[in-house]
Amino acid sequence: MGENEKEQRARVHEAQHLRSYTLLDAARERARKAWGYSSVEARHIMTEQCHTRSKGTISPHEWQLDIAECLILGIDCELIAPTGSGKTIAFMLPLFYWQWAQKKMEASGEEKSSEMQGPSGKDKKEKPKVLIIVSPLNALVTDQVCGSDVFI
Repeated sequence: MGENEKEQRARVHEAQHLRSYTLLDAARERARKAWGYSSVEARHIMTEQCHTRSKGTISPHEWQLDIAECLILGIDCELIAPTGSGKTIAFMLPLFYWQWAQKKMEASGEEKSSEMQGPSGKDKKEKPKVLIIVSPLNALVTDQVCGSDVFI
């Protein structure tokens, strides 16, 4: 691969990176106006829960929190990273946030139900969230299950 091709790929990557963060920032603002979402609070909750549930052994990286926020806000996202980099954690973090939001809603005396208020609108109720991870390898599934046990 020549230098020009490397430079061109780097420029394309940077443009995609900027576009992704522009979309994330816009979604944060829409959610803030629609249902009082706070990125700072969400990231703090997910970080705290990850750290607490792993007994202090795991603290999420910024990119994992970015992916988690995309999922909370309903943004389609794609995550490409090598084995062992922490992709599973990025997809588990929203569960911590949704669980916190459900407990907060119940504690405030809001309507108790199997549904919770969510990002798709003020009046629309959303069902509790479920995480499904599809893996092509049995060994990888076993590793993910063992690794996620620390959070349960």
